[in-house]
Amino acid sequence: MALALDEIRKSIVFAVEGRLSTLQNEVPNYSRMSPAMLETQVNSSIVLLPFQSNIPTINPTDGSILLEPGRTNLLNYNLDFRQSVWQKGSNVTVRGDVAIAPDGSHRGDLVSWGVGTGNTQLIQRSVTLKAGTPYYLSALVELIGGKFAAGDEIRMTGGVVGTPKVSFSSLNAYTSSFRWLELAFTTLGTQPKLPEAEVGQGGYPIASVSANSVTVSGITGIANNNLIGGQLGFPANNATKRYSITGNTVSGTSCTIVTDPASGSLVADGVTATHRAQIYGAPDVVSLLQFYVGSAVSIVPGGIQLEEGTFRTSTIYQDATISPRAPSSLVYRKQSNPLFGLKTFGILLDLKFWRGDGVLFVAGNINADIVGGKLRLAVGTTVIEDSQPLPTNPQIYIQVSGESFTLSLFVNKKAVSRSNLAGFVPSNSSISLTTAGVRCFNRIVILNRAFADGSVALGETVKSEMADVLFSEITDVSTVATTVPELVLPLVTIPSPEMPAASSEIQAINSAGRTVTVVDGSGFGTSGSVIVFRTATDGDRAIGYLTITGRTGNTISLDSVSGIALGDRLVSDFVARPGKASVRLPFSPIDPQVISAVDSGNRRVTVSSALAFVEKERAIVQSSVYQDVAEVIVETVDNTNNRLTLNSVSGISIGDIIAQPDEESGIPPECYYVDLLSPNPAINIEQKALNGFVLSNRGTGEAIVQATVKVYL
Repeated sequence: MALALDEIRKSIVFAVEGRLSTLQNEVPNYSRMSPAMLETQVNSSIVLLPFQSNIPTINPTDGSILLEPGRTNLLNYNLDFRQSVWQKGSNVTVRGDVAIAPDGSHRGDLVSWGVGTGNTQLIQRSVTLKAGTPYYLSALVELIGGKFAAGDEIRMTGGVVGTPKVSFSSLNAYTSSFRWLELAFTTLGTQPKLPEAEVGQGGYPIASVSANSVTVSGITGIANNNLIGGQLGFPANNATKRYSITGNTVSGTSCTIVTDPASGSLVADGVTATHRAQIYGAPDVVSLLQFYVGSAVSIVPGGIQLEEGTFRTSTIYQDATISPRAPSSLVYRKQSNPLFGLKTFGILLDLKFWRGDGVLFVAGNINADIVGGKLRLAVGTTVIEDSQPLPTNPQIYIQVSGESFTLSLFVNKKAVSRSNLAGFVPSNSSISLTTAGVRCFNRIVILNRAFADGSVALGETVKSEMADVLFSEITDVSTVATTVPELVLPLVTIPSPEMPAASSEIQAINSAGRTVTVVDGSGFGTSGSVIVFRTATDGDRAIGYLTITGRTGNTISLDSVSGIALGDRLVSDFVARPGKASVRLPFSPIDPQVISAVDSGNRRVTVSSALAFVEKERAIVQSSVYQDVAEVIVETVDNTNNRLTLNSVSGISIGDIIAQPDEESGIPPECYYVDLLSPNPAINIEQKALNGFVLSNRGTGEAIVQATVKVYL
């Protein structure tokens, strides 16, 4: 029986759409420690939107969320074809920075060919690549004028398997629009599996040697023929000579390595048992990346990328320096996991697109992965798979029913696999979407109940109102933006402003001697800076900044007394430094303990129980009024006397609370701002960090406030 629409909506216990914070205001830990480009389309042309480090790549037009692995673009100057690394034939011309690039900048080059054949038509560059390794070439190109012929192509030559190439002719249908040209290829050779560790200095001891084999000892972590494709060297005999390995046999820690006769004879080259053998990886290969165009054509290259792997990731622009892009990491803390305790639930993963194998969704013993381009689901020890390749833009629904003990998998509304589920116990763990593949999510939804419970037969399509809710389009992004989540933190006490060392009213002025007499001069020194304040209807006003040249009792000598009047106030070199409180974002403490004693000499604190503390791990110290006091390392744990030796006890007091964190919130400072539930003009936000912020108090006494954090993830 189909559930009523309002019941379905009530069943949603976790939802991410249009932002990384859930609709239940759960805030994840997100990081990407480098800038990135987000690809979108405007009027059928591909556009690249730049995002700074740690800013989530959320598409502003549809709210989709891009996660991807770290990658390196092996091509520098990938947008600048004027550079000499791009060798150009005589029939090729380049005009630099005259066109709009996909990122909206004016860095696009206009590249033109005249009609011709042979090397005059080439743009090429040499690249050094790993042997026996898959690579992916992607070129973002805009056709400006002319038409490509079938033989106009991008190709890789030398050191590669086959003749990998892709024709430019597909661009003929997209004049004045940036489009992708993509080429997957693999380099020649074989990457060996190298030993786990080398025993001894300078290589492996040699037991015996012949013209094209050597037996060595001390090798671990390899099997027969694992070394094929690698190289063998004997630095003590010849520091630069390498021999190609064609095979190896292993017996315990002894290994006989066979070399290619074409590499040379070991005996003839002087290798003996007195030498030691070094094992190296496969030699790199050198290949040529070529643009060959024989037609009269003009293009704007919008970014060329060559990366190790079997699929394309987002574009990396770079000039002379190769700058890898860091991976995206997205983890919801285990307190945010609504699956804890649930034996019946559903998980919707709505993907705009995906590329590459790897994780889709992990929550403890629930794992959804793409393996060999197909969807695999593991819940506890039960594993089911879709026999068909996963579509490019799938809507995946995972249903676990504790009532019928079944695990069901739906793809694009169709039931594709089902299995009995025995002994499943929900685990309390984080939810991770960090992956080795490219994942672009429209939304992620978790419901706390089943909706079909096995009633949809395999191969059948889900129908009913439930299907409309689960598989509907993403929520309007502008609506999502108005519901920014807010973290309300505990009350925090901010100390009173620190008062000046001295402040006293001026009772007499000696203009000739440049001295003033104050009511109480005991707080002033014989040198230093002072400020002269004058009372006004709108508050005290600084009228002068002077230097003390001497003091006798209450008489103070100054470098000038010009403009000073009786009744003014002389104040030492600072006025009311604000009180400050360092506030940490929420974290999950493990058995927090109140500090009952502090031994500064031995850097020890005493607590009621030290059993939960782990040596060499971090601990966080907070005051009883929620101020963040210190982050320390627990060096030793004394369970007999319940003492913790710390790397520092500076600033720590009796009554403070110490705990080691289980999980912590980390929000990039650019992705949140701090506010107060009750506005207080005396309280300011001094600085923000990944794990907290500092509040300052410029009022007349201590302040108790409740801060909120608004997150834009």
